Amino acid sequence: MLRLNIGIMFQEKQITDMPNLSGNLSTNINGDPIDADQEKYIQAVNEALAATRDQSARWWHYTTSHSTFELVVGDARGNNVVVCLIACSSIQGPVRWDNQNLRMIWSNRHAIMNYEFTLVDEIVGFKAEAGTFRWRSNFDLWRYGSIHTPEDRLAIIRSE
Repeated sequence: MLRLNIGIMFQEKQITDMPNLSGNLSTNINGDPIDADQEKYIQAVNEALAATRDQSARWWHYTTSHSTFELVVGDARGNNVVVCLIACSSIQGPVRWDNQNLRMIWSNRHAIMNYEFTLVDEIVGFKAEAGTFRWRSNFDLWRYGSIHTPEDRLAIIRSE
């Protein structure tokens, strides 16, 4: 089992790519208020992960400069769910496993950013923690490389 602990320092809060509108507050697992839009975003990624339980998960990409970690469930060319954890502070567990049982958990525990997202598969002992995340389904990683910093590789090849 591999475990990475990444130390990161921030002077400002990170901004997520999720809507953060006031009102319609709910609570997270700690009973703290959260925005309904964030709750819907987390529910959507968890539904997508649940729909792909029979597929394998594997680490796809890690960028040290941004402490950004990407994991793909399914085929890297599409028919997948790609999760990108930004400001990732800890990753532990296997690098590839079958029949994933991943889920995203949100809490207000992160000391610097006042929140934390944890991607976890308790069955295999996988856990990754970050300040924010984004995700996509049916994303062609072979063509674009990453959802954090996508680059159309096919267009680059054609232009050469």
